[in-house]
Order: sequence, then structure tokens, then C-alpha cells
Amino acid sequence: MKSPWKALITAPLLVLLLLHSWASAAYNDQHSTSYSNGHTCVGCVLVVSVIKQLAQVHNSTVQASMERLCSYLPEKLFLKTTCYIMVHKFGSDIIKLSISNSVPFKDMDSDKYSVFPTLRGYHWRGRDCNDHDKTAYPGRRPDSWDVHRDSNCNGIWNSFLNLPMAITNELDWPQLSGVTGFLDSTNSLSRNQLLDHPAIVIYAMIGNDVCNGKTDPVPEMTTPEKLYSNVMQTLKYLNSHLPNGSHVILYGLPDGTFLWDNLHNRYHPLGQLNKDVTYAQLYSFLNCLQVSPCSGWMTSNKTLRTLTSERAEQLSNTLKNIATSEKFTNFNLFHMDFAFQEIIEEWRKRGGQPWQLIEPVDGFHPNEVSSLLLAENFWKKVKLQWPQVLGKENPFNAQIEQVFGDQEKLHWPEQELAKKSILNAEDPLIIDSKRSLSHLPSGILKDIFTTGTSSYNVLLQSKEERKHHSQKQSSSTYSKRCRKPSKSSSPHSKEPCRTKTPVPVASSGTWYCLDKQPAVFVTRSVSSPVRFTHDISVTGNSIVLPPKPKSKVKRRHFSTLPKPKQQPQFSRSFEKADDFSGKKFCILTAIKPTNLEKEKLRFFKSDYTYNPQFEYANPVLPSVLAKHSNASNRFLKQSINIMELTLQKYGSYEKFEQATGGSLLSKPRIWNHVRKYMMKEGCLGEIVVHLTEDLLSRASMTVVNGCPTLTINVSTARTHYFRGINNLQQPWNNWTGRKKHELKPNNPTEEGLASIHSVLFRKDPFLWRAALLYYTVYQASQMSFCQLFKDIGKFVKDPNTRWDYCVRAKRGWTDTSQPGCFSKDQVYLDGILQILRYRDSIDFHLLTALGKVSYEDVDRLKGLAVTENMRVPHFMQDHDRYKEHLEKIMEVNELTDRELKDLI
Repeated sequence: MKSPWKALITAPLLVLLLLHSWASAAYNDQHSTSYSNGHTCVGCVLVVSVIKQLAQVHNSTVQASMERLCSYLPEKLFLKTTCYIMVHKFGSDIIKLSISNSVPFKDMDSDKYSVFPTLRGYHWRGRDCNDHDKTAYPGRRPDSWDVHRDSNCNGIWNSFLNLPMAITNELDWPQLSGVTGFLDSTNSLSRNQLLDHPAIVIYAMIGNDVCNGKTDPVPEMTTPEKLYSNVMQTLKYLNSHLPNGSHVILYGLPDGTFLWDNLHNRYHPLGQLNKDVTYAQLYSFLNCLQVSPCSGWMTSNKTLRTLTSERAEQLSNTLKNIATSEKFTNFNLFHMDFAFQEIIEEWRKRGGQPWQLIEPVDGFHPNEVSSLLLAENFWKKVKLQWPQVLGKENPFNAQIEQVFGDQEKLHWPEQELAKKSILNAEDPLIIDSKRSLSHLPSGILKDIFTTGTSSYNVLLQSKEERKHHSQKQSSSTYSKRCRKPSKSSSPHSKEPCRTKTPVPVASSGTWYCLDKQPAVFVTRSVSSPVRFTHDISVTGNSIVLPPKPKSKVKRRHFSTLPKPKQQPQFSRSFEKADDFSGKKFCILTAIKPTNLEKEKLRFFKSDYTYNPQFEYANPVLPSVLAKHSNASNRFLKQSINIMELTLQKYGSYEKFEQATGGSLLSKPRIWNHVRKYMMKEGCLGEIVVHLTEDLLSRASMTVVNGCPTLTINVSTARTHYFRGINNLQQPWNNWTGRKKHELKPNNPTEEGLASIHSVLFRKDPFLWRAALLYYTVYQASQMSFCQLFKDIGKFVKDPNTRWDYCVRAKRGWTDTSQPGCFSKDQVYLDGILQILRYRDSIDFHLLTALGKVSYEDVDRLKGLAVTENMRVPHFMQDHDRYKEHLEKIMEVNELTDRELKDLI
């Protein structure tokens, strides 16, 4: 993975290539020749400075440094070739033509929406879904509820037929930004007053009216009178084009004295190596060349900075007066101050420093962090001051939260924050995790997971929220009215909310049903690379792929359990049976200690002599836990033999893990492998994938809100999903059906089959983990925690790994000084050996196709089963090849048919 620095230092090479046309387009009302020359000079200085520093750092020649710099370009292309391709593809005439007109370069039906991303294409306004029909475009009211076609390009029509396409387009436009304007783009506004939803228009002034690169910038600043005239002209135009009921918010100008006050004595990235370039020097250099983006604020002249701020305040007051005195027919007008000082204070509360809010390269524009905070601040104020802008609260908020998760509190990863914010390597940011950013929108936290043409943005939640979400297991039905929309989508139903669109407001976690379409148009603003969006949310470190509607899955309630006699060796539970009434009971959640880290620290400090005393938030009833405390020694000999064989082969558990598991994969690589596997199995777009460190088991397939959810650490969707989805088609797909057909429990078959598949393709498919779990559970039933920890040391040396296995075996117990176990983990080896015992007689294709059934029930159920459209993993379709894998497992683990027949 290339470092951000490498991307940064190669950027000037590409920018330099197009500076002439870029400068001309951006400043076509100014002296383009001088500005072009100035920008070219800046580009040269940047490139030469980087080359010189590369030569210095690597102690190499200038020629070698240039070659090194070129090697940082994507795909190792030579600089000349890359430049040639860029010039050939994005000629200055095309760029000037498309940008100056502010309309898409490619727009066949002339509806001002395009199927092409750049050159004012769908990155700027939303993607056209039919470039041959000018009546089909994002944001319009649906034509006859979109029964026969997708007229508003939200991907929803014909009873969810196109729902997968909508999901892969993410129901959102990730190119949304706080400042998307470049030139005055008001005239390119695409809105049909009769057919379209009302809009929310943010008229953002930013700083262009006071910022210019002149030596004496004051005369070139916009006067209050001129601003009034320009704004009124624009508002009249909007009034003639916006649908009735729209809202326009005038956004004031910032006070840019913040820049000099916080950056002038800090080192620019080009000066950090040799401590020789400060921002004060950078500002002076840009002013000398007359290419400063804002010479009024980016200057050592305090008087000039003050004059610039005074003019900005005058212009903001002009906007405020317009908002209070002018009325328009088709929209309500509001004004909001650009309260950057509030952003600074909020950032300080979260442990940051003001200078971290500015883009380090140019020392002028707000970076992603400040853009996120500005967006959050903006929508909070809108919600509090003008709630009518957002409309009434969406009645389907609860269902949306169940589907997409709680988006309100996000945890800011320390590494991400450091990478995004630190300008000076000598002055690192100290992050207090307890004061982590908890209300940021998703843009800064996103990782990209590509599925076809889509990108899924990932929200990172705290452990508490992941736990909260994981406990939400109620089913929900997806409908057009409560799907998360795209920027220009307009989902409907026949309910009272049928003409309203769910819209997220900042990071509040609340969605609103709008009678207006939330299209945002920003004019008179500067170009910015910042991109943020309210995305399809994925809870935890997870990816949400589009789920298909599933029937409601019933879960058992334990509201009528009898009150047991108190058993002191188990954790104390509820005293009254009705205390447990109505709660969905999950024993794996209930037996997870709440003081795990505290007890681990105490255990390690005691030199492994202290027996942990675990506590539980909602302890299970002792009678329930007692059912899971009976360990078996039936396969103890086999488990020990398997582990000894593994150690003979690899020397240690750690070497075995390294050889078979490899190094820890990054999230993008995991998602890439999962995506490829799902494509291979034909289940792409059907499963929610959770990547988490806070997991009870290595992999689990559950149903959350009617959606199959695969939660994994290192495994992939093989057994649980296919058996689960096949089970939905069978007459035994619920508790009543299982009881009617007298089905045996699906375990140990389910976990045994999954465990076999987890090692199926390994070169040496040792059943190490299943064996160690089996052994540990049995020993836990005979030993205290300390004794168990010492005992398994002969197989596992790493104390942290041993701790994890001991906790698994002792979970549910309060006083671990007593012998006792939680025996569920023996199911893996038990299931493996039973399946291997009968591998010659089991129809594995049917075992998967029939759903959640035991191998013992396959023969008698096959005549009752629904076998049409059953799905089986690709590796089980070749029966002979699959049997060869099973024989390899038998051979490597030195299991014989004779011993298995004796045992089973």
C-alpha cells in the first residue's frame, strides 16, 4: 500500500500538466497569462523541492530521485506516458468547454443529467438512469409510482425488480461534498417545478467574494451593494425554477484570520524534513507569484487580514438582511452564520488542535475533519431553528435503524485520525479514546468495499453499540417507503408518507420524511477535494450488502422457566421468573463476562495464580447453565492425538497458526475475498457481513431483521448460510415444523460440517482448533482456571491465546477457582468425528439442500423436502472431489474407520 506521502508528492506532477487550462477556466475573468505562469512556477517549485528532498533522504542522485518519484505513479508508468494519456484524454479545450458551461459534457437527452461521472457529470448532480429519455432523471416525482419504469432514477420500480441495482448504486451519491461548486453553477440548475419535489438549496458564499490573488486585494473584493445585486438576481432565478415549498439557506462568510493565527509558525509538509519552510513563508511565496488563493488572509500584514475580515462580516450581514427582509413565492429564505469558531471549540473538546482542521498542503481550505464538523453543526442548527425545513419525523425510523443500524455515535479510530490530521510529524496528536469523536458523519470513517460498480462506506461503532445492534434480532419487512434513498431518490408507498423521502440529518441518527427533495446546490464556492456523504450504513466494522426480504424468523422465549434452586457455584441470576419475561434469551450473550479486561489484568499481574471472579450483566438461570456444564471425555484421546500430531509437524501452535492462517488480513482484503467468494457462490448482495474483534465465536450466521448476517473473524460463508437459506423453503423451517417431523437437533451436524469446511482446502487440514476446544472444555470441568491455564500450556505457549481458550471454557461461571465448564465448544469435534464416521453413507448434497437438519434425518426427510432451487456451495457439487478432501482430513489427523466405529 502506498503511503499518503507518496500520493502527495506525485500529485504536483499531474497538476502541473493541466495548470494552464485549469487556471484559465478558474479565473477566466482575470489575467490568465500571469496566473498561468504563477501556477506553473508553483508547480515547478513543488516538484523540484520534492526531488531534492528525495535525493537528500535516500542519498541518491537527482536522476535517481526523479526515477523514484515516477515510480510512485500508479502502475509504474513513466511520467511522459502518463502525461501524454492525460492530455490526450482530458484536453484543455474539453475541460474549459464543460466547466465554463457548468453542464454535463455528455448528456444525450439534454436533461442536464449524465451517465458519465466527470466533466460535470453524475459526480456533480446525480446519475441519469436513461440518457435517451429526458423525462427520466434523479429527483423528479415518480411516473405512476414507477410501476413500469424507473422515472426518478432511484433504482426502485416494478416491485423491487431493480432493487439490487439500487443497492449497488448505494442509494446515495458519495460524491456529495460540503463545497461542490467551482464557478457560478446556478444557471445549470435542473429542476422541473411541476414534476419535481421541493428542494433544500444551500447558497454557500465561502470566501471567494473577499479572496483573490491580487497584490492589493481590497479593491477587488465584492462590495455589499454588488453582493446584494448578485444574490437577488440568483434568488429570483431560483424562485422561477424551484418547486413550491422549497427552502433556501444563505450561508455566511468565514473569518479567515484563523489561518494565520494557527498556522504561520508551523512547518509546511515540504519543510518538515529540513525545518526550512513555514506556512508564513509559503504564504509570502504564493503572494509574490500572485497565485495565493486568499492574499487578504494568507499574509503577515495584520491590517490587511483585519480589513478582509471586516469586509467578510459586511457581506455576511448583507446576506442576513436579505434573509430577513425578502420574501419569495416558491421558497422560504433563511440565513446561517459560518460559525467556524464553534467548530474549533468542538474540536478542542474532542482532544484536537485548531491547526488540524486545515488542509496541510495549501494551508487554506478546510480538510475532511472540519468539513464533517461543519456539516454536523449545520444540520443540527437547521433541526433546532427551522425544523419545518426537514419536515415531520419519518414514522419508519425504528425500522430504518434496525436495517441500517444506529448511526448516531461513531468511534474515531486513532490511526485514522492521526493519518488525516497531523501536519507536523514532530508534534503528534495525542488522542484520548474516552473523548473520541462520537457524532461524526460517515465520510471520514469510510473504507471502500467494491461490489461491481458500487462502493460501500463503513461506519465504525463502539463495542457497546455493536453489542446493542447484535441484540436487535427482530424481523422487519423491506418496502419502498423505508429504503434509504439516493441523493435524488423518491421512494413511495400508499401510506400517508407516500410523497416523502427519508433523509438523514447529520449524525443525529434520525431520519425525516420530506415533502421536498433534498437536492443541495452550492454556488460561488471554491473547488475542493472533500467528499462526504450519508451512506448506506454498516454497523460495527462491517459491510451491509443488500438483503432480500425474508420471512420472519421466530425465536424462543424463556418467559416461563421455573424458578430454580440457588446454586452458589453458578453466577447469580434473576430472583423472579417474571424478571426474565419478555426478554429474548441468548445464552452466549448472557454468559459473556462484563469485567473481562479487569480480571485479565489482575490475572496476569498475579503471575497466573489468581482465579478470575467474573461478573455478568444479565446472568442466565443456573438451571439453564447447568445443562451446558456436562463435559464429555469420549473423544479426549483423539483430541490430544490431533494436537500432538500438529506440534510434531509445526513445532508450536504459533508456527501452525502462522503457516495455516497466514498474517492478519486488512479489512479491504477480507472484503475482497468475501466478495469474490460470494460471487462464486451466487450469493453476492444477500448477506450482511460483520468484521469484529468482539465475537463470541470465529463465525456465526444469524438472522437480523429478516436478513441473513454472517459475522466473521477469519472464516467465509460456506455452511451456515446455504443450510439456513435452504431451510426457509422446507416444511420444517420453524419450531412447529421441526416438532411435527420429529427432527433431531441440527447440532452437532451443523457445527461439525462448518468446522470441516473451515479446513477443507488446507494443505495440512489438522483439526487443531476443534481438538483444543474439546480438550480445554473437558479439563475445565476438572480444574480451576489457574490449573487449566497451566495445563494447556503444553499445547499453547502464548499466554493471551491461552487466556482466550480458558475464558471460553469457564464462561458463565462466577468463581473460577472451582471445577466447572461451559460445554458447548465440544460440539465442533463431536460433529466432525460423527460426520467422518458416516462419510460414505451421507448424501452431503442433500445434507445441505434440506437445511438445518441432522445427518441422521436426511434419508427419511428427502421424500418430504422441497428440492427445487436449492443452493449448495460450489465445492460440494463434485461429490467425488469432496470425498477426497474428507479422506485427506482422516489421513492427516490419523483417524481410522475402526476407531470411529468403536466410538460412535
